[in-house]
Amino acid sequence: MDADGPILQHQSVTLDLGDSLTITAQLRLNPIYTSIAHVLNRQGHPLITVRAENRGPTARTLNITVQVDDYSVPEFGQIAVAPAQTEARTFFPSFREEAIARIQSLRRATIQVHVVEQGRTTPCSLAVDLLPVNVAPLAAQDPGAGRAVDLTRYLGVFVTPDDPRLDPLIAAAVDYLPRGVQFLGYRSNVTAQVEALYRALADRRIRYDNATLVFNPASATQLSQRVRLPGQVLKPPSLANCLDGVFLFASLLEKHKIETAIVLMPPGHALLGWKPDRSSDWRYIETTKMGEADFTQALRSIEDRHFLPLQEQDAAPLTHPRRWVLSHLRAVGIMPLDATAHPSVVAAIEDMAQTVVDAMLDRLAQRAQDELRMAELAYLTSCLNEFRKWRDNYVLLPGEEFATDERDEDALSQELFFEPVFDHMRETQRNGERHVERIEVDDVTQVIRTHKRLVLLGDPGSGKTTTLERLVYEYALAAQHDPAASLPLLIDLRSYRQDQPAEAFVLGSLGLHRDALMRALLENRVILFLDALNEMPYHDRDARVASIRDFLHQHPDLPVVLTCRTLDFERDYEHLLWLEKLMVKPLPVERQRRYLDNYLHDRGPHLFRQMFEDDRLFALYQRWQDTGGAPAAFWTADPVRESVPTEFGYSETLAWLDFRRGSIPPLFALGSNPFMLKMLVFIFSQSAQHGDGNLTSNRGALFSAFVTLRLQHEASHHEAARWPGTSELHASLAQLAYGMQRDGVTEIYAERAEELLRGAACASADLFHFAARTSLLEVSDHTIRFVHQLIQEYFAARAWEAKLPHDDLRTYWPDGWLEPTGWEETAILLAGILPEMSPLLDKLLPVNPVLAARCLNESGGNLAYNFAYPLRVQQALRDAAFGTAHPYGERYLAGNALNIVGDPRIGVSLDVDGLPDIDWCEVPAGEFLMGNTKITDDQAFDREMPQRTVYLDTFHISRYPVTNTQYQRFVEEGGYTERWRHCWTDAGWGWRTEQNQTGPDRYGGDFDLPNHPVVGVSWYEAVAFCHWLSERTGRGIMLPTEAQWEKAARGTDGRRYPWGNEISPEHAHFYTDSKSEEVTCAVGVFPQGVSPHGAYDMAGNVLEWCRTTWVGNYEEYGKASDGLEGVAPRSLRGGSWDHVARDLRCASRFGDYPFSRNFGWGFRIVRSSGC
Repeated sequence: MDADGPILQHQSVTLDLGDSLTITAQLRLNPIYTSIAHVLNRQGHPLITVRAENRGPTARTLNITVQVDDYSVPEFGQIAVAPAQTEARTFFPSFREEAIARIQSLRRATIQVHVVEQGRTTPCSLAVDLLPVNVAPLAAQDPGAGRAVDLTRYLGVFVTPDDPRLDPLIAAAVDYLPRGVQFLGYRSNVTAQVEALYRALADRRIRYDNATLVFNPASATQLSQRVRLPGQVLKPPSLANCLDGVFLFASLLEKHKIETAIVLMPPGHALLGWKPDRSSDWRYIETTKMGEADFTQALRSIEDRHFLPLQEQDAAPLTHPRRWVLSHLRAVGIMPLDATAHPSVVAAIEDMAQTVVDAMLDRLAQRAQDELRMAELAYLTSCLNEFRKWRDNYVLLPGEEFATDERDEDALSQELFFEPVFDHMRETQRNGERHVERIEVDDVTQVIRTHKRLVLLGDPGSGKTTTLERLVYEYALAAQHDPAASLPLLIDLRSYRQDQPAEAFVLGSLGLHRDALMRALLENRVILFLDALNEMPYHDRDARVASIRDFLHQHPDLPVVLTCRTLDFERDYEHLLWLEKLMVKPLPVERQRRYLDNYLHDRGPHLFRQMFEDDRLFALYQRWQDTGGAPAAFWTADPVRESVPTEFGYSETLAWLDFRRGSIPPLFALGSNPFMLKMLVFIFSQSAQHGDGNLTSNRGALFSAFVTLRLQHEASHHEAARWPGTSELHASLAQLAYGMQRDGVTEIYAERAEELLRGAACASADLFHFAARTSLLEVSDHTIRFVHQLIQEYFAARAWEAKLPHDDLRTYWPDGWLEPTGWEETAILLAGILPEMSPLLDKLLPVNPVLAARCLNESGGNLAYNFAYPLRVQQALRDAAFGTAHPYGERYLAGNALNIVGDPRIGVSLDVDGLPDIDWCEVPAGEFLMGNTKITDDQAFDREMPQRTVYLDTFHISRYPVTNTQYQRFVEEGGYTERWRHCWTDAGWGWRTEQNQTGPDRYGGDFDLPNHPVVGVSWYEAVAFCHWLSERTGRGIMLPTEAQWEKAARGTDGRRYPWGNEISPEHAHFYTDSKSEEVTCAVGVFPQGVSPHGAYDMAGNVLEWCRTTWVGNYEEYGKASDGLEGVAPRSLRGGSWDHVARDLRCASRFGDYPFSRNFGWGFRIVRSSGC
């Protein structure tokens, strides 16, 4: 490919025979142009080199056999290697003509190498790609002189310096010439002339299509070769490939008598060379960098992309090579244009056309187009057939999930699509600040049309893959009726296992419809769907993600949609892949209800009521609807009295408010995941027929019931003699799943599956057959995978259960808990499976306390015999989050997980009266240095000067910024209602009313965790909170003045940061290349960043509102006011999580209007001494 050279790099495999002998087989040619393979063979060009290194004391003799499976005859050779020596031999087995004649498109083959010594055979294999005989290379070796020959001279592609359409571009390039330099060829500075032309071309914004060039008369006539004339490339809007760019640039240089060299690099790349003067060495440029890099970078990019060393093309007449090339190409069915050196391409084509009947050309062209369209339709039909189930089981109507008929008792075989709702996390820039807006969308195609690149994020089982399949169906349906529409291409990243660039993996995934998809790719008529980013094998996963990123950069016009688990993407990949994010929202309760009604019919209401798990809550829900409340509002309305139906009684209102402050019933939380809801329905259907129909919120127990019912159902359809046994199947599947989980894969080759099943209770063939019939495994000709990753994780948990008593959990998380290892979901399921989860928690707490908290919260497991574990988990998390023993990333996660069991610190939550529990730090009276000078701080801004001495009386400042929990209490007490209107300034209340504000901006995710600082609050809202808390506590509470804030942060010695004069990522939460958390953190997780007076997070995490009006510098500080009325801008201090280190200095100042909000802005509070 253009940007990265060969599709597949040279591969090698090394065999260490363990007795001082190492064999290395290295592939030397890939892909193979089968049209000239016999010529390369005659010339001695190696296909593979076998090298033997003998480190022992005796001589060794090896017999080698090399064969391309199904395509060549074997080639035999011998290597004799003396002690302490290395010998090598090359091989190029002869292809069988009848075998390569069957190759119609790029075909993957296997080279088998067998090393035989003293009767012992050691095999190895290498993959190689074979190109069909009607594909011509762009360069070949001259068999006489041994030089590389430019085949395009014999394919009718020539430079046209006389094209008059070049003149306007040259006129534009004159402006880029340095003073005193003209377009005079070798009489002046040649490099300056080349650069001027390069910059003029870059201004044209020609887009480059990095596509392999194929000259194939079977698919198109010679009149439609890929290479276009310079005038065509210059005509906007223009799309060019590498040869287009090279010939265009070469035309411009030759017009000024500058000697050029067109260098072709198989398979399909071209570079332009020129000589700065007639006696100097050649220089080379990468023309496809136009518009992306400057001239110097374009020169350097050649080395970056491994195109050197280059072979120079001899411009002299090549009589013998010319005859050989022409005769050889004709012999293999390629019809080149026979033309002399540098004629006009147009003239050459016209000359050739005179020898061909026009009608034949027309028929060839039309037939080629018809064949391509038929190939496209065949591909689209296969997509529609594969995903036709979504046509029948999905209706895109507001408020309607699907239409179903009566259901078979085998619920798993009935695929139903949950119409998803997404939050589009749209980033915008306002006043130089980055903002994230959550916009609810239900039409993904609209987002694709607008942004082209996006990632669908969701929890396991949330419907990401199903959404992609539905999109493929929709796009295939559109392309079936419109030949110009984009073709959908769905690729499962779970199979991205080999060490290869992402582009090669994509091309290798085109399968039987390669020709149609390649043509569509060249024409930018493909939308690429990449599924399961997080399920790629763990080994070298980061390298694969980086390769995907490079692939996206190289193909900027290709629409791409990826899917990934939310946690994996945000923690591991977001910094590598900058994509628009669509978050799959949890399935709302009312949509769960409609699913149950549609699927279970008259039994749906029974299961729905059971999912409440509390008859009083269900009665409250019924009463809500009876009094006119919207059903969805019962679950989603803000927990304030204004949201309650007017006929709701006082006690009912209190009950509802209490419910809304908590969490929804566990079964509804479980059912918010579509996969889990389908499993609930299946279990309910089966247990209603054979048991009491009751459910549990324990996920492990649910999976256990689900698997047991599946196996029992299948066993009932088989004779006992043929059924291998339910327990045997279960144990064997657990053994397989544990091995796959240990390998870090969700799909494996059948051979590897058989290795993992050695010694299993059930033979692998029986296991694959019966597990596939139970819909627990998906079995293809070559690969095995569980029907869902959660099913694999459940079975792995079952195997882990037996190992747990003697297992060392440090082997599962050897590097701490910052990076997931793939065992997290399995551990949560294991916690639910165990009769009592304390044995797991005992082992997990010292290794991964964050996961221990998740097990407590998410597993639904049993802790009946020890109620002290939540306190133990709480203490472990507290020690991890707020001590210095762990790096910041682990402290961040521990601080977040503390919300599961409750953050017990004073100053973070609420007191016994339900009011914010503020922990105060005393700042004694006295003078301090406020502001900076350039002498004391070379990073100082003008707005921090001049430095001055300020005296302040004693005051107290909150140890932490105000948290979400604390601010939410203000909201719940009606802080935005008439009851507390007197707490707002006049301007603030006017803004609240005009904007209809009922609470702070919410950004979702970690931003909303209880012990994180509240963000998305304006200065008006912060002042209202202070007045409310003053009235509720009887203390004089207010925002700090700028001077109070700076003294609390800095102390009296004029230090740069609250802790001293140097900064590191361990001191504060701010933007660095080493941090991937683009969100607030729990308050107080930086113990090394505490201020001299004991306040935390004075630098970083959130920028904090101050009472003082903004002035440009301290010379104007006399104009500043601490009064509360008016609409003047107010000061902000401290820097936030998305600020750089310079912004975190104690003296650094910012200002904005009092109505402004931001996801990095919060506040802390002060009170005067004695209050």
